[in-house]
Amino acid sequence: MKHLLARTGLLFSLAACSLGAQAGLVAYYDFNGPAGTANDVTGNGHNATSVVGVTQVAGRTGNPGDSAYQFNGVDDYLNIPDD
Repeated sequence: MKHLLARTGLLFSLAACSLGAQAGLVAYYDFNGPAGTANDVTGNGHNATSVVGVTQVAGRTGNPGDSAYQFNGVDDYLNIPDD
């Protein structure tokens, strides 16, 4: 079984499109909140509404407050509303 590990943070960026939108950071998930949450720390409000099946594990540095989510690669997911 394959396992995926979201390392310390998950970044989403938006490329500039033909409508002239600015490229920039849309969301950043540091996974340092309570287990079972994935809040966007950019302040853009793209928080996950549900966190399904993932396991919170130590991040790559192992420092306190450094965490990551482990996904099983099959049916674990974060539900983030489409804006």
